[in-house]
Amino acid sequence: MQEIKKHIQNVFSNPYIVLLLVTVAGYWSVASFQYCVKYDMIDCYLPWRYFVGESLQQHLLPLWNPYSAFGQPIHADPQSGCWYPFAWIIGYCFGYNIYSIAFEFILHIFIAGVGFYQLIGKLKMQKSVALIAAISYILSGFFIGNSQHLTYIISGTWIPFIIGAFIDLYHQKNFYNSLKLALFAFLLVTGGYPAFSFILLYFTALLLLGGIYVLIKEKKDNKGALRFFLFTVLSGVMALLMSCITIISVYGVLPYLSRGAGVDLASAQLFPVSPRAFISLILPYALAKNKAYFDTDISMADIYMGLLMLVFFFVSLTIKHKRFIWVLMVFGAGSLLAAMGKYLPVREWLYHNIPLMNLFRFPGLFRYFTILGFLVFASDALQCFFQQPEKYKSKIKYISFTLLGIIIIFPVYQLCFYTMDLPYFLKSGFFREINYSTIHEHIFSQGIIQAIFIITLIFIITRLKKPAVLLSAILLFTIAETVVCARLVTPYTTHAYITTKEVSEVEKTFPNQFPIPANHSVSKNTDQSKSKAIFWKNMNIFYKQIGKEGFTPFRFYGYEMLTDSFPRLLDSITQNIPVYLSSDLKPLSSLKNQYNSGNFSSKTLFILDSLCIKYSDTLKQTLNDSAYFSSFSPEKMIITAQTSEPQMLTLLQSNFNGWKATVNNKSVPIITSNLLFMSVPISAGRNIVEFQFEVKPVEVAFLISLISIFLFTTLFIILKLKRWA
Repeated sequence: MQEIKKHIQNVFSNPYIVLLLVTVAGYWSVASFQYCVKYDMIDCYLPWRYFVGESLQQHLLPLWNPYSAFGQPIHADPQSGCWYPFAWIIGYCFGYNIYSIAFEFILHIFIAGVGFYQLIGKLKMQKSVALIAAISYILSGFFIGNSQHLTYIISGTWIPFIIGAFIDLYHQKNFYNSLKLALFAFLLVTGGYPAFSFILLYFTALLLLGGIYVLIKEKKDNKGALRFFLFTVLSGVMALLMSCITIISVYGVLPYLSRGAGVDLASAQLFPVSPRAFISLILPYALAKNKAYFDTDISMADIYMGLLMLVFFFVSLTIKHKRFIWVLMVFGAGSLLAAMGKYLPVREWLYHNIPLMNLFRFPGLFRYFTILGFLVFASDALQCFFQQPEKYKSKIKYISFTLLGIIIIFPVYQLCFYTMDLPYFLKSGFFREINYSTIHEHIFSQGIIQAIFIITLIFIITRLKKPAVLLSAILLFTIAETVVCARLVTPYTTHAYITTKEVSEVEKTFPNQFPIPANHSVSKNTDQSKSKAIFWKNMNIFYKQIGKEGFTPFRFYGYEMLTDSFPRLLDSITQNIPVYLSSDLKPLSSLKNQYNSGNFSSKTLFILDSLCIKYSDTLKQTLNDSAYFSSFSPEKMIITAQTSEPQMLTLLQSNFNGWKATVNNKSVPIITSNLLFMSVPISAGRNIVEFQFEVKPVEVAFLISLISIFLFTTLFIILKLKRWA
């Protein structure tokens, strides 16, 4: 018995093991591979990464995805994970499926906990405080609410490491810390959601200016200030070199995108942290119901950070802090104001006046920095409490009793003023998605649970005297409260009620490698016709068929024009097979009139007026003409065409900078037809037409990034080993 007790103590004395266990407990359904991930993880991130993995395993750079929305340069989509090292390792070594996407998700949650634990440690707080803060961080409303958004999770993983590396660089201005900062920034840029990089850029600029000011004005260390500035700039240069492939890819595609110039203000204010959503500070379970009532979505509004840290946040308002902790807190408070979107003018002001702030949607993204800053702020008060418990007990009791009173109001109010089917609710069981439950039942049930927890906290604070016992009790309280809360909410945000085994069986039907697309009408390649189990979007990526559908924020102007202004023309075009012949040319200037009069067919090609005049009289459609793929890969498509007369051959792929065409080994210009597609003229007889996608700037950028990553990673390992020696 003593040996077992000692073993348990050893396990719980290792903070990283505790973080791993808490990660598994909080996200049990995904971590155990019991149920599969849901929402955007299945609709977006899995198919994108699946394609990246398939390309890498075929020794191809993942440059062009031919299957979604008539083809897209996937290398330029920062959410695809196309240049993210973790995605490359998983995709190349194992390939992506329902198991590997779940593993990547859980891995990043755990790493996020490690990063936050180390960040709190760098602020000179004790290990127990750092562990409690890290648990609260990985089970906070950001990670639970945004479980479906893998790039958000990745951003939340690396930002604590970046801030920690910045702190190290301030204290020790050397190449090692500069390199460490660059490596973490590279991981954020290549794997995270761009909005977080934009916001963090301003935060680190603020820290840099503040650090230089302190070094010059207060510490009279001009040389130190210069070294701090130069090493920070060096970090930026190294991060840019490693991220060169991502930056060049995205920059090169902006002129072709409908969102390249930014989003509209309405989109930038969509899904805020509404005033009613502040209930998530104590009852996040309420957000799972009645989206209209909260005027937002649970994934963008949950600001829960645990009852313990909420109590100590208010305690923290009454004590002195280091300047850096105040900066984090104030930035977090400002982020909360921005996160409220249309309810305050802050987000709109940022949109109109601050560069990069007009490039992303969802003000609720700002709440991440609120949770991060508030948790650090609360941790400082927790540190003071562990050092002098008696000094702070009265404050904690007062705040805890006040919070208890507020919590009790919610279930009592629901019980008095609303009708609830509690027998059905309780029979349905907690820790699962309940289809017919109401917001009132959620508030009532979690209100009771949280009241019990806050009473327990009051007992721990007031009754336990021994420091070791008090610390252990608070740690166990934090684990229990945050895990219970997480398990209540994750059925609505994290996992679906279909087993990974069932999903895996569907994945076995997906074709391997890149087969030649089926020679039937593109209109048959719909998500609805191919949906199975939980798969219902981006199905053409999985089944490797060319189609017009594609669930992605990545849209070309031509595609948007066809879907929004000329949908009947688009429907007509999709009656063709992926590659077809035509002689029916019409001037592009007549498109609107011809469309309104219905004067077009599935073979009609609207092209530039000058080209229409040049080719119209030379083309003629005849019977028994044929065109088909003789070879196919995402970046190289070879077509064999047999015609009796000159024809226009059209490939249903988006015409984008980088595509080149040859006919019988002779280079020919590609004509944009019907606003989007690629057409080339061919002569009578047998023709071999080759379309190849090559983007030289991207290939050069990839080489620069690859060399930089290898060089800087090697240097980092060498320096790290020297420090350990």
